[in-house]
Amino acid sequence: MRNAKTLPIVVALGLGLIFSSPFVAQAKKGAPKESQAGGLPALEDRVEFDEGLIAALTTRVTALETAVAELETDVTDLENLVKSSLHRLSAEFQNTTSASEEIFTSVAPTGTALAPGTGGTSVYSKTLAIPFDVVYVTFSAQGDTHGGATLTMSANVTDAAAVKTVCQPMAGEVAGGGGTAGPPGWMALQKTPTDGTVETAANNCNDGGGGVADCHDNTIMFSCCLRITPDTGVTKHTVEIRLGSEPNPQTPSTPTNAFYERSTIYIDASTDPAGTLCSGVGTANHL
Repeated sequence: MRNAKTLPIVVALGLGLIFSSPFVAQAKKGAPKESQAGGLPALEDRVEFDEGLIAALTTRVTALETAVAELETDVTDLENLVKSSLHRLSAEFQNTTSASEEIFTSVAPTGTALAPGTGGTSVYSKTLAIPFDVVYVTFSAQGDTHGGATLTMSANVTDAAAVKTVCQPMAGEVAGGGGTAGPPGWMALQKTPTDGTVETAANNCNDGGGGVADCHDNTIMFSCCLRITPDTGVTKHTVEIRLGSEPNPQTPSTPTNAFYERSTIYIDASTDPAGTLCSGVGTANHL
């Protein structure tokens, strides 16, 4: 492949060098005038001159071949870098100008080992082409809850065949997190303790008027990844984020809400020729 690329370049550059002004000038200056007496000495001089010209051209061609080889190596390195780079496919936000002041739900998260990440309320959904091996979802916002609820979130990706898969590491928590950490397929991002039925004067919560444990505002975020089949020109994937409100175990029958606002949502992707990205690991050192 390299010779196929190099030969046309070398030929073109060689012809250019032959007819370039330095070589033409050298030929005009150094070329002996033909003898009018027999012509043989003049022919020998011209042959010597042409041999010198060929040698100089050969040296230039060798240098050009070396430069072309270096450029081809650089191109290969750049191609590999592009393949392994992170590609930002979507960068969006939610606030009072695009959604509402607060996005909330009172619906509890549900899920099992076989069907994780159900329940709750869909708060974000985007369909797009992802022509890469791995997709990454990053979410950040300000959150709060009422009545001691736990704010939980889940993200999933649906392919062109309508197969929905929860992102990792959420999908891997098949047994849930225990307590109010949420069922399989969910992550608990905020849990604020209650202070009886009425907040005390010394407590700085209830600053949102939502009663006990309504502490405004707290940073919440999650990120997750998923290996997918890259989209072609006609297929697409849908990325969804769900919000759940896990009830306070002390008052399970009391409706509770989970809120967030001022969110940013990024969808990124990358190729993975080695098949090592978005892999589960333990606590031991590994390569």
